[in-house]
Amino acid sequence: MSLEDLEKELYGQSSATQPRAAARRSRSTQASDAPHEWSDELYYARGGKIPDAPLTFLQKYGKWIMGGLIGVLVILIGFVGVYFYQYFTTKDATLAVTAPPQVMAGVPFTVSVSFVNTSKKTLVSPHLSLALPDGAYYVPDDSKRVVDFAMANLAPGDIAKEDYQVIAVGQALRTYSFTAYASYQYDSGSFSGTFEKKNSVDVAVGDPAIGINFSAPDKVLAGQDFEVDIAYQNNSDIPFSNVSFVLTLPQNFTLNNSSPTLSGSSVVVQQLDPGQNGTLILSGTLMGVAGSYATIGVAVNILVDGHTYPLQANSATIAINQSPLALAIAASAQGGGTTASGTPIAYPGQRISYTLTFTNNAGITLNDIVLRAHLAGSLFDPTGVSVQNGYFDGTTNTAQWTGSTIPELASLAPGASGSVTMFVPTKTTYPIHQVSDKNFTITMDAQIASPTVPQNIVASSTVGMAALTVDVGGSLSFIQQLYAHEPNAVGIINKGPIPPKVGVATQYTVHWNLAAYGADFGNTMVTATLGPGVVWTGAVSANTSSTPTYNSRTQQVTWNLGSIVAGEGVISPSPQAIFQVAMTPQAYMVGSAFTLVNGVNVTAHDQFIDQDVTQTVRAAGSRDIADPNLPQDYDRVVP
Repeated sequence: MSLEDLEKELYGQSSATQPRAAARRSRSTQASDAPHEWSDELYYARGGKIPDAPLTFLQKYGKWIMGGLIGVLVILIGFVGVYFYQYFTTKDATLAVTAPPQVMAGVPFTVSVSFVNTSKKTLVSPHLSLALPDGAYYVPDDSKRVVDFAMANLAPGDIAKEDYQVIAVGQALRTYSFTAYASYQYDSGSFSGTFEKKNSVDVAVGDPAIGINFSAPDKVLAGQDFEVDIAYQNNSDIPFSNVSFVLTLPQNFTLNNSSPTLSGSSVVVQQLDPGQNGTLILSGTLMGVAGSYATIGVAVNILVDGHTYPLQANSATIAINQSPLALAIAASAQGGGTTASGTPIAYPGQRISYTLTFTNNAGITLNDIVLRAHLAGSLFDPTGVSVQNGYFDGTTNTAQWTGSTIPELASLAPGASGSVTMFVPTKTTYPIHQVSDKNFTITMDAQIASPTVPQNIVASSTVGMAALTVDVGGSLSFIQQLYAHEPNAVGIINKGPIPPKVGVATQYTVHWNLAAYGADFGNTMVTATLGPGVVWTGAVSANTSSTPTYNSRTQQVTWNLGSIVAGEGVISPSPQAIFQVAMTPQAYMVGSAFTLVNGVNVTAHDQFIDQDVTQTVRAAGSRDIADPNLPQDYDRVVP
């Protein structure tokens, strides 16, 4: 049967070309009839599509298989995670650190570290260590800051314990934290790698085992005998041997006696049992100006297991009170002035005038008084010192006055005063040999003493002291030079006739050089204006970070250097600036010299005496040219 006959049979069409849609509209189907396999009803019931090919196994069940695999993987990961968690956390190892909650500084104690293998595997090469805080030491070896301990392999359930004997001698009344570490591996066949545990314990360190207490006067007179009592006691429950008390005594303290006797500057107590105490007594005198202070200190060292540890230190500060025989020094240098704090200022080549005034504030007459004044410093000239009514010893740089020339010193009534005078010249130059040679001073230390002592004072003599320092200010040297032919290879070449000629420009170079003596200077600036008819060419050279600049409207040249260190231009190269100017003489100037640079102003700040300094340099012109072998009348304009 042909395809056309088949279509006619199925659709009842009379022609193969009749549209299928028309046949569908003209055909009706009985509801009770069963649809044919190829009928329109079955075709549209299936969505208007010809049935698909049968599904494969993977297409039907692939989603179910993939879901099952994912579920199995999740369960496997869970089992592995639980296994790792149990293996490495809850059942691997435990590290514990114990120590007394509170100890005394200087008393040894034990820090115990316990390491327990709670896993089901053998721990290989376990290693313990204890890190010590600052101020704590390991008694068997005080050089170690971390104490290590290697152990044998730990089987499951085994315990390793190590006791560390330590001592805390640092700052008392604080908490020290001791940290323990344990590192280990599992045996072969288990998981590889090194694992670590960490734990710590805090220990409160209280007062030192050996307490000390100072007893000293708050104030004393210069030269007055006084005592300092240093009481000590072993407040711990252990004995100490060879406890040393090391004293720190000021230079102006003279030790007259001690109990027990000092060996050098220390005392050693051979045995100090629990509760035992004692006292170290010092007797001596302090010398110093009224209002000054002196500190006497003591450090306690203990011996533990053959090692010496600094346990604690204490001190007493004593003020020197105004003496009944008061002494004061005043000084001045002409043109020197004073600093903001009142310190006198002097400069090289000046003469310092000193006045020493003494007063009897005691209730009795003071006899046979001797006054001495000692000078120190590298800038005073001992050969020119002049002492009025006294004597100067140039070998010791000490001036002396006695009652033989000053009547008031022979016998000074209560409330009476007197004074002496001396003159000290300064050297004309600074003694500079190295960079540190700066900030020079001249110091006078004076002492006045009488063998007469008021009844309420325990001393061998009545003594008064005074001191005064004079600051020597620095100096900033400025040198200006003019050249018709530039002598330095700085890339500047001067042109023009010498002598200068009417209508022809002649170029000159101006050199500015600075040198700092005796002090550092800040805010350093050099300014000047050019002479009439002189022009700025723009050619400039300098060996500093700044170069001169020019303001054409004001004809001002400015060189802002900023800071200059002491010794520059003295023992190191000088800060230098070079600039070129030009002058075209006019007919009326024939036979005359002319000005190239008007007066120069130099300003700076002396950082030692904290004062501004200024310097003015005269104008310079054609007559000041520094070239050698100049022709006759080099400075005058020719036709």
